[in-house]
Amino acid sequence: MDRVDSPATVSPTQTSSKDPTQSSPQPTSSTSKASDPETLAEDADVDPQQVIQESGGIQGALEREGRTYVTAIARGQQAYYLERKTFATNLQELGLGIPLDTQAYTYTFVPVDTDKVWITATAKRSTLSSFTGAVFVTDSSINPPEVTAIACKTNEPTQAALEMPPAPDRCPKDTSKIESD
Repeated sequence: MDRVDSPATVSPTQTSSKDPTQSSPQPTSSTSKASDPETLAEDADVDPQQVIQESGGIQGALEREGRTYVTAIARGQQAYYLERKTFATNLQELGLGIPLDTQAYTYTFVPVDTDKVWITATAKRSTLSSFTGAVFVTDSSINPPEVTAIACKTNEPTQAALEMPPAPDRCPKDTSKIESD
């Protein structure tokens, strides 16, 4: 009788051997590779360039970084204010692990006064949009105080420094509000 290995069966020598000359597990006649043409649908035509374009590509990923970091800093500042009744003065105080400088953006935030802080992500590449945001204490007479954030993205790529949003519900000229996730 022929022995048929189950795909889930792996011998102990295949997983626990410390001998570097031992070969790694190999497919058997009862297993197949996902890359075999027979296992792909007939109409599965994958174009790597199309996948990159549809997902926003490298530029899209870099802009998602800017958006994510600006909104994370804004949320961090909101939480920090609610706990301490003041804004953090540096990223280390927020404890978010966000660098001030990446390949794509330079990040800053400046407490403007006791009731607002300004956040920026200035693009380092001419093909990227920049971001600006702010956190406003809109009502400190209640407990907990009302703390509102806004984040905005430039309508066109720019490496120019951006203005602070003028109000919790308005973005500066030539920018659009980023809807929260």
